[in-house]
Amino acid sequence: MIKSGRNGKNNGKGYYIYERGSKPKPDPQVFPILEEARRQVNIMPGGKPINITDQEVVEMILFAVVNEACQVEKLLSIFSYKYLQLQVQYVQNICSKHLF
Repeated sequence: MIKSGRNGKNNGKGYYIYERGSKPKPDPQVFPILEEARRQVNIMPGGKPINITDQEVVEMILFAVVNEACQVEKLLSIFSYKYLQLQVQYVQNICSKHLF
C-alpha cells in the first residue's frame, strides 16, 4: 500500500478515499492490491474467500472471552462464576448492538 503511495489520511488515499467534508469511501483501486497480497500469503484456501456466518463470528468472540476468563482463573486462583457470567453478558451486549 505504501509503495503505491497510499498513506491513508496523510495524503487522502489508503484503503479509503478521504475527501474533506465527507465520510471515507472504499477505494475500488485497492481491491487488486488486496487480492495480490492474499495470493502471496496464501490466506484463502484455493484462492477463494471463506464464508463465515454472524453466529460463527459471535462464537469466535465469545470463546476468546471464555478462554481469557479461564486463564484469569488459572493464573490468579480467584475464579468466580459471576465474573464469567458478566463477561459473557458483556460480549452478548456488544454483539447484539453491532452484528444484528
